[in-house]
Amino acid sequence: MALNPDGMAYFLGMLFDKEVTVTQIESKPLNRDDKVAICTYRDNTGTPVAGCLFDFPIACYSSAALSMIPAGAAEDAIESAEIPESLQENLHEVFNVAVGFFGNGKIGPNLRLHEMSIYPPSSGDDLAGQISKIAARKDYHIDIKGYGKGDMTLFLMG
Repeated sequence: MALNPDGMAYFLGMLFDKEVTVTQIESKPLNRDDKVAICTYRDNTGTPVAGCLFDFPIACYSSAALSMIPAGAAEDAIESAEIPESLQENLHEVFNVAVGFFGNGKIGPNLRLHEMSIYPPSSGDDLAGQISKIAARKDYHIDIKGYGKGDMTLFLMG
């Protein structure tokens, strides 16, 4: 389904120009109240087929690392539970290039970022609805040296 952890670490290390470690971890339940960033990818027919979910810390740290914004800005975002617009734009770009994590499968070359959302949103949309169609998933722990750590879930939709 996805690149191996070493491949992802290399990919992210090149993206952030930082040392990054990635390890596969056991999947944890996703709770409706979890603060997360999630994106979906569509294939060339427009069908949603895959996605990527970051817990709130790695969403903030990866967003800051992309533009070498000081880690303190990510920590402030985590503390306030709000991602500023500038970091949201960076997060969108991180998700845009993270489609490469699906490169070892048959779907990788045909995927395009469709949408990105931060949950729980003020609109009351439910994360459970977004993830109810997950057919397969793999979870990873990411550590960006000089920034911080968090978890990522890659998933295929059924």
